[in-house]
Amino acid sequence: PKNFKNIKNIAWHPRGDYFCTVLDDNSNHSVIMNQLSRQKSVRPFAKMTGIVQQVVFHPNKPILFVAVK
Repeated sequence: PKNFKNIKNIAWHPRGDYFCTVLDDNSNHSVIMNQLSRQKSVRPFAKMTGIVQQVVFHPNKPILFVAVK
């Protein structure tokens, strides 16, 4: 999706096909998961308590860590 918000954080998956961005808009929809090979983006979290500060992928497992304030 097109956005005109500032990007607070970008995390790349170790295999390189996915990356996740955190927008600086302090909403529940601030995390966007992107897949390069399919050129698709999704917002995986409909309800989030707190303001997302950072996301990071686990280096070996299919886990996304989300730090909120």
